[in-house]
Amino acid sequence: MKKPDDDGYESLEQFESKQRQQKRNRWQTMFTDKIVGPFVIGFILWFVGEIVESDPIIYMATGIVIFGMLMWVKELF
Repeated sequence: MKKPDDDGYESLEQFESKQRQQKRNRWQTMFTDKIVGPFVIGFILWFVGEIVESDPIIYMATGIVIFGMLMWVKELF
C-alpha cells in the first residue's frame, strides 16, 4: 500500500478506492434499509410484473410496498 503524499493528501488510488467503496455501500443501503428497501424492491417487482403481464407478481409487489409504508408509519410514531 502506498504512503500518503508528502503534502498530506491521499494518493489517487486510495481516493478512487474510497469512492468505489462509498458507491457500493450506497447500493447496499438502498436495498437493506427497512423503509427504502421494500419500496425499491416492490417497485422493481411491480415493473417486472407489468412487463411480463403477471398479476401475481404485481400483487406481491403491492404487498411489499404496503409493508414499506407500514414500516415508514411505524418510524413516524
